[in-house]
Amino acid sequence: MNGTGDTVLGKSGYIEASGYDISYGETADFEKLCDKIDTLKDKYMWFTIDFCDGTGIVFTGCDILMPIYGELDETKALTKTIGFLTKNDNGYIYEEQSSDTPDSSDSDSSLTMGQKNALSKAGDYLSISGFSYEGLIKQLEFEGFSTEEATCAADNCGANWNEQAAKKAQEYLDVSSFSRSGLIDQLKFEGFTDEQAEYGVTAVGY
Repeated sequence: MNGTGDTVLGKSGYIEASGYDISYGETADFEKLCDKIDTLKDKYMWFTIDFCDGTGIVFTGCDILMPIYGELDETKALTKTIGFLTKNDNGYIYEEQSSDTPDSSDSDSSLTMGQKNALSKAGDYLSISGFSYEGLIKQLEFEGFSTEEATCAADNCGANWNEQAAKKAQEYLDVSSFSRSGLIDQLKFEGFTDEQAEYGVTAVGY
């Protein structure tokens, strides 16, 4: 469903893995399962490994690069991010969510339900990847939130956009080689300002 819960965006699938915990995410079996989930992108928009204890691992868009571990609702959808798994050459490494990543429970009570959900989703995205202000709004709109809800979330998520630029720059360098000017251009394409892009590439040692 979209952020306001009134529109179906696509199918979600899940499997139950009773008795497992997040340490399962650092096993060879988990990697094999991720390879299988990666083949389901045309069938499911989300896929969940339900640990049957109120938590599980969620693959948004069946993306296996950075699955999210957190609390689930009755539909197996993520309601609160606890941490995330990052794929590298040696498998997956689990990291707790940063304490400065926003949580909907901390949001202003004057916000609408849609704004609170957008803020929570913004926190999910910021915990797994670097986003520009503009890029975060576009991603939330893709999730089905209105422009007003997405903008409210970007305004209130507490992100440091310079640090986000540095995070995104490192993500690019982790997967490919860039010249300094090419990396700056890529960050600007992502929606970062000239100043933020300059900061980002300098922060990663360029």
